[in-house]
Amino acid sequence: MARKKDADRSVREKPAYQPGTEAEGPTRAVVIVPVLTRQPRGDEDTYRPRLTRSAEARHDEAVGLTQAINLDPIHTAVVT
Repeated sequence: MARKKDADRSVREKPAYQPGTEAEGPTRAVVIVPVLTRQPRGDEDTYRPRLTRSAEARHDEAVGLTQAINLDPIHTAVVT
């Protein structure tokens, strides 16, 4: 019973989250764009979308989206 009281007390003593108290600057992120090898399509894959954009275009989009949500891409890569 004493442990439960101690746990309850520690939860109550923690300061509540205050908006605007985040760390200065954007959060760091790593952007990885996988490029899968092309496999012959079977009949069951007819509904699967084909990628018509280059890996570089998808990479640029991923980096842009990362920055749009205020993340700092510290490393980016296209992985084959």
